[in-house]
Amino acid sequence: MKKYISLIGAVFAGVVISMSLIGCSKKTSSPTTTSQTTQTTTTHTLVALSVNTSTKAGIGTYLVDGNGHTLYWTTLDSVGQSNVTGTVLANWPIFYVANIVSASPLVASDFGSITRADGNKQTTYKGRPVYYYINDQAAGDTHGQGINGVWFAVNPSASGPTATTTSTTKLTTTTTAYLTTTTSAATTTSTTATTTPYQGY
Repeated sequence: MKKYISLIGAVFAGVVISMSLIGCSKKTSSPTTTSQTTQTTTTHTLVALSVNTSTKAGIGTYLVDGNGHTLYWTTLDSVGQSNVTGTVLANWPIFYVANIVSASPLVASDFGSITRADGNKQTTYKGRPVYYYINDQAAGDTHGQGINGVWFAVNPSASGPTATTTSTTKLTTTTTAYLTTTTSAATTTSTTATTTPYQGY
């Protein structure tokens, strides 16, 4: 009898263990999904311009440096050659930047450089040497425009500067002297004195 009860207990225990295993086998694990967000950052690098353009009534479009100061060329020079020296050069300092960075519509190939007779380098535009003017103190100043008919703000559309003709007004002063001869005949003599304005360069 005791053996029979022990056998039933063993069978019952086996059934319970089997059911537990079956229950465990029915449990499934849910897959874990990881969401990843990729953030793209775009960095813009600002490049400082060494040459740009500006516009002014009476002049039109002209070149300026990166700070807005007017750039000039002169009919005294020729392509690839600066003839500005001495006291004139003191009033018209050279402009030079080793690597020109310009904005549209300027073309990089229009810029170059020369080595002057004094050994200094100077930037050129379409082969013409480029200068500042000593009396231009602020950005936008164009006090050098047209000086002596040979200095001009650089016109980016032109191949070079063009000399202008300055008209001169001739002033004439006439003095009339009345002379009386011994015969009491009145003779009139006209003397003409001419005054011409100073034409210093």
